[in-house]
Order: sequence, then C-alpha cells, then structure tokens
Amino acid sequence: MKKLVVFFLVALAALTVRAQQKLTYAYDAAGNRVSRTIVLGTR
Repeated sequence: MKKLVVFFLVALAALTVRAQQKLTYAYDAAGNRVSRTIVLGTR
C-alpha cells in the first residue's frame, strides 16, 4: 500500500511539472520588456 501511495505522488508531481508553461521575453535596448511569448512543448 505504501508503494502505491508513493507511486501516485511521484506521478502527480511529474504531471504537474509537465503542465507548466514556458515563457520567453524580449527586451528593447533600454531594458523594457516589449513582448512575452508562450513556448509550446513538442512531444
């Protein structure tokens, strides 16, 4: 039973990490953020 609980916790953690979005930012010469782009993961 303990192994099953640990397995589900690890699986849940892996899915949570996978669901996060990656963002990239572009800046102008003065250091102001001018755009934000969501990078979609490929499988």
